[in-house]
Amino acid sequence: MLLALFLHPAHNQASRKLLNKTPLTTIGSLCRIGVYYFKRYNIDQDVFRLYEDLAAWIKGDDDATLAYSDFQSTATYWRSMVADMPGSKLPQLVLTVLAFAVNTATCERYFSELAMIHTAKRNRMSPTKARKLTLVRKRVREMDQARCTNSMKRRKLIAPAECTLLRERDDRFESSEHDVDYEEDDNVEEPDGALEYWTSVLGELEPDDDPQVPLRDYDSDTATSPSDAATRAAREFALKVQEIKTQSAQPIPARDQRPFPNFNDLRFPQEKSLEGLRGQKVSLRELSGMSSASSIEPGKTSKIP
Repeated sequence: MLLALFLHPAHNQASRKLLNKTPLTTIGSLCRIGVYYFKRYNIDQDVFRLYEDLAAWIKGDDDATLAYSDFQSTATYWRSMVADMPGSKLPQLVLTVLAFAVNTATCERYFSELAMIHTAKRNRMSPTKARKLTLVRKRVREMDQARCTNSMKRRKLIAPAECTLLRERDDRFESSEHDVDYEEDDNVEEPDGALEYWTSVLGELEPDDDPQVPLRDYDSDTATSPSDAATRAAREFALKVQEIKTQSAQPIPARDQRPFPNFNDLRFPQEKSLEGLRGQKVSLRELSGMSSASSIEPGKTSKIP
C-alpha cells in the first residue's frame, strides 16, 4: 500500500511528507521494494534504470512529467506516460501495482462497528457523531485488551525445588507465656504514659555511628537522557533500513501456479503470516509522528554506532 501511495500521481504532495519518517518510507527502501516487486510479479527481468526512475519520481525531480489534472483516470495517465518515458520500466510497475485491489479488514471492521451503532432508532445521528462513537468503542476495546494482557494475577513461575517449605506447626492458638522469660531492665523506670516510657528507652540507646544509606532512586536508573534516546532510535532506524536492504536482495521464490480448489481443501497451502520483505509493515501512528532519524539523507543509511 505504501508503494501504491507513492506511485499514485494524485498523492504526490501527501506522500512526500512521509519520506524518511520510518525505515520503510526512505527513498532507498521504497526503490528497493519497487524493484523487488517488479521481479516478483514477473513483469520483466530487465530492471535497467528502474531504481533511478523510481527515485526521481518519488523526489519529484523530473519536471517533464505530465500533469495529472489533464487526465480522467490514473490508468489513462500512466498509459500516456509509457509513450512519454520511452524505455522506462516505471509505467509497467505502476500499472501492475495500482491494478491490485486493497485487501484489508479495516473497512469491514468499521462497517461492523457502525452497524451496531447506526441502527434504525439512531438513524438521525450525523456522520460526525457516528464516527466519534466508533472511536469511543475502539478505545474501550483497546482498554479491555490491555486489562486482559496486563493481568495482576500473573505471577512468576517457580520451580518446586525453589519453593520454601514451612515446618510442621500447629495452627491452633496456644499461649506461650510460660516459654518466654521477660528480662526486666532495672535502669529504666517505667512511667505511666507510653510516650514517656519509649522516650526514656530511646534516650538510653547508643547513637548509630554508621553513615546513613540514601534511598535508592529507581527512576534515575531507568531514566535515559534525550540524547541517549535519540541515539538509540537512530541506531534502530539504521538497522531496520539495513534489514530491508538485505531482504530486497534475496532471491525471488518460484511461483506457485496451482489453481484454487472449488471446495474447502484443508491441505491447500496458505500463508498464515508474511515473511521477509513482504512482512515489513508500519503503523499509522508511526507515519503520523515525527521520526528522530528523519535527518538521514534520503537513499542512504547512517553509520551504526
